[in-house]
Amino acid sequence: MTQNKNSQDSVIEETQTYCFEKKQTYTTVSDIRSWSICPRLFFFNDSSPKNKKRRNENDGNDKNGGDDEISNSFLFQKDPVHYFESEFLREMCFFLPEMVISAAQENENGDILDFRKLEKDIKQLADDLKEEMKLWIPKKTDSNAELAKTKPADEIYSFSEKPVWDNLLQGKQNPVFLSAIVAENADFGYSTSFESSKPVEKISPKNESAIDEAYENTIRQIPELVQNVSKTIESHGFSIYEAAANPIHTKALFYFEKLNLSGAPHKIIVLDNKILPYLIKTSKAPQNGIWEKDKIAAAAYVLLLENKFGKTNVFGNFAVDYAGEIRIGRTRLEDKKAVFRILRQMKETKNGKMPNARNIRFCDHCDYKEKCRPKLTSFFSKLFG
Repeated sequence: MTQNKNSQDSVIEETQTYCFEKKQTYTTVSDIRSWSICPRLFFFNDSSPKNKKRRNENDGNDKNGGDDEISNSFLFQKDPVHYFESEFLREMCFFLPEMVISAAQENENGDILDFRKLEKDIKQLADDLKEEMKLWIPKKTDSNAELAKTKPADEIYSFSEKPVWDNLLQGKQNPVFLSAIVAENADFGYSTSFESSKPVEKISPKNESAIDEAYENTIRQIPELVQNVSKTIESHGFSIYEAAANPIHTKALFYFEKLNLSGAPHKIIVLDNKILPYLIKTSKAPQNGIWEKDKIAAAAYVLLLENKFGKTNVFGNFAVDYAGEIRIGRTRLEDKKAVFRILRQMKETKNGKMPNARNIRFCDHCDYKEKCRPKLTSFFSKLFG
């Protein structure tokens, strides 16, 4: 089970110098994945003034490493319990490889997994995350209620803009400065942030309830998570978990200037002396293989890594963690072609052209369904206005 560190040292040392930052607006891999889910929804989200401002401020940085939903803020507003549940699973899967290696035991027949220890460790992590999530959310104070009504719309912050909360947790910003108000008609959303001289007092009851419910839902999924680990070990052994427990980068940001593309995989790992992007998804794995939208996103990440490390070091492989069940795939030429095709189409969309394609599965619950619905016009109305 011991990983052959010496054979990987040269590859790992080389990769440490390749991650760098630029100031330019790039299309992100998350954009590509959002497009592959529904081009029309991407168009409306991308063209909103709020998202334009965020895109300009972020300079195309894809710090989320690819989301499981089209938009975290979209999901949060629609179903906060689902949002927090996804956050629980995503964080648990991020640390799961380390817990698997910790729970592995050696005996005369080879490596075996202590399932009881693994379940206990996952439960402890979920307990810790439950308390941490309550620190992500700005607290509510009575003195701030009137101030929120006077703030201009362009100062509204989305809950899902995690850099704000990251700064809070890292001590870069004062919690008082980040105090916020529960929106009047949506208690699980927050309208803005502003300075206040009064200390924050308490979390919104609906937010706390959503976190608690998401926690209970997540705890019930732990046996399934452990079962998925068992499936992965049967298919790939412990080597994939050893690689994922010792990534050479986590959420490192890469650029491909020629394609005007940027992206940050959740992890970059070395497996069999090859560099792989490692993606974490909270959705269930398909019966076989990998979901098509994830293949396209993985192909975009592979292009980024090939551009930095060379094809001889990357080899086109990738890994996708579906709630503990890891699938390893190889990028096909068709997947790369799909990335190039989407990049061309997105260029037109960013110039204001609405794409023709849409995913009708999302229409019933989409905020933009009225704008998206085509207007029926007759031949005579076109002729005579």
